Order: sequence, then C-alpha cells, then structure tokens
Amino acid sequence: METNLPAYIHIRIKTAFIGVVAIALAAVLLCEAYFHFVTVPEDQVFQPERPQDQISLSDDRTEIIARGVKGREVLLTASDPAIFQFFKTQSQLCDAANIGISPERRLYCTDLSAFAKGTHFSSVVSSPVGRNIGFTIASDALRPDTAAGIFYPSRTGDKVVFFTNYYLGNEFLSFSPTGIYFVYKSDCFEGKCGITVRNTETLFEKIRLGGGEGEINHEFVRWISDQEFESKDGEELHPYRFE
Repeated sequence: METNLPAYIHIRIKTAFIGVVAIALAAVLLCEAYFHFVTVPEDQVFQPERPQDQISLSDDRTEIIARGVKGREVLLTASDPAIFQFFKTQSQLCDAANIGISPERRLYCTDLSAFAKGTHFSSVVSSPVGRNIGFTIASDALRPDTAAGIFYPSRTGDKVVFFTNYYLGNEFLSFSPTGIYFVYKSDCFEGKCGITVRNTETLFEKIRLGGGEGEINHEFVRWISDQEFESKDGEELHPYRFE
C-alpha cells in the first residue's frame, strides 16, 4: 500500500527508526557487559601487576628495607619492641642466671639503646607473593647463636613472630613457590638441626623432620611444589610431601 507522504517525512521516519534500533542495541550490549562483570570470578578479572619491592638489609644489618615505587622504606629494625621483648624473655640471654654475668649484659637486657647497638639481622627472605618477610637475627652478646622469625608488614598487630629459641643453627630458609608455606631450621643441637614447614598465615605446623639430639642433620635443598620439597638427610637426598 503506497502512501502519499512527502519524501522528507519518509526520511525522518527512517532516521527515527534507525535511532531507536541503535539505542536498543546499545542497551543490550550494556546489559551483557554488566552481567559479565558481576558473574566473572574475581580471580579471572584482569588486574594490573604491581612491581614487587626489593627487600634487603641496611649496610649495618640493623634494618630491613624495601626499595620500590615508594623509594626507600624502613620496614623493621632490629631494635623493634617485639624483638627486644623476645630477647628479654625467651632467648635465655636475659634470664636470672645470665643477666648478671656482666654489667654489659645487664645493660643490653634493660636498655633499648644498648640492645639496638648489639643486635643485627643475619639474613632476610621475602615472600614471592605479598610482603611477608622471614628473617634470622643474632645478638653480639652470644654469637654465633641465632633465632628465626617472620615479619608481617600488613598486619595491625602481632607483626613479628618468633618460632625458634636462641641457639646455634636456627635459620629462616625459604618460602614455598607461592608463599603459602615456609621452611626453617629448627630444634638444633650441637650443630645438627631438623627442618620444619609451617603455614605462612596461620603458622600451623605441616611437617617436622629430625632435630633435638638426633644423629642426622637435615638440610633443606629445594621446593618441588608448594606441598613438596627435597631434603638432604645425612648423605641421602629424599623428597617429602605434606597435605
């Protein structure tokens, strides 16, 4: 059926129709994009990578520092109150039997400035994910004994946790490939040590080998995966797996 409408009206009708179709199509695309966004699992949503800070020790080994987008940042000092408290109460350097050995020892155990001058980090290990940091620390009051601990920069409380005593051989060794676990030398006696693996966040113990007064020295070799590693037990190399 033909209409006698002027040509300019036909043009306006066609233009209006095209506009309506375009708006409808845009609405459909926006709805699809919205539902895709809200239903895609969080771990599949693209997130730009952030550069990992470079973690190291200061020249005098009294500070753990980070170098990254924020420049140089001091994360932890050897004289941190939590570290001072550990040496005063758990290292046995400052217990009743040892604090009176000399005036220097008493000063070390009671004065934070003296403690700061006589305490240094031996080594530091950063997690491959996040900023958790494992460390080994020593006191000039009794070397070469050491203690091993972990530092959680992002926590609001209990940022420094020790999981060994102060004795010869204790050492933080390594984080697992994704950082969910860590391994350290433990239960050392007369130069022979065991090794222990813990969950990084909960500190739950996953596996413990040797230690104490055992005859075999266990040496961590490498991670095979997050839940498997190799250890040299005496002269033999063995894989170990835990759940």
